[in-house]
Amino acid sequence: MTAQQYAEFWLPYAVGFATANFILLLLLLVLVIALWKTLTVQTRQNAALVLTTLHGAYSTGEMYDAIQTVLDWTQPEFDKDSRRQKHRRMVLHFWEFIGTLVRFEVIKEELLRDRFRDQISIWEKVLPIQTRVQEKIIRERQPNLADGEITTLATREVETSSAHWLYLKWKDSRRPTWRSRDD
Repeated sequence: MTAQQYAEFWLPYAVGFATANFILLLLLLVLVIALWKTLTVQTRQNAALVLTTLHGAYSTGEMYDAIQTVLDWTQPEFDKDSRRQKHRRMVLHFWEFIGTLVRFEVIKEELLRDRFRDQISIWEKVLPIQTRVQEKIIRERQPNLADGEITTLATREVETSSAHWLYLKWKDSRRPTWRSRDD
């Protein structure tokens, strides 16, 4: 068999094989694009669900009461009242959760910042209260530490939290407050 006869014999098979590979590659590409679009839609749906759930949790009457409690009361009153402590914990845990979601990129930060960035200012009220709570915990667990050491440890504990991290990240992006024309 000559080279030309050999080529003529195998050419239809080679063309058929190349065509089959090309078609297979196109099908694979279509499948990848379809999968990517499906995942993108699912990711957006999941993000919307998380945002809706967080908004719902933040919009409850109980959370409103908790926020008002944190905003309206001073440190000594928190030390004496279990209801106020519960409200402090509710606000703290909400912001810890939001901070964790943003810090570990579970959801796009822009989605949460657009909805919650102005409310992060409540951390300014929670911070000293939470630091004092941590001081009490550390004092109970390690009674031999000096007051300065306890304060340092408590401050470090609170300032390394996800809520504090988020506050520092968002505090400069809050919307300006409205002012009257007389100001």
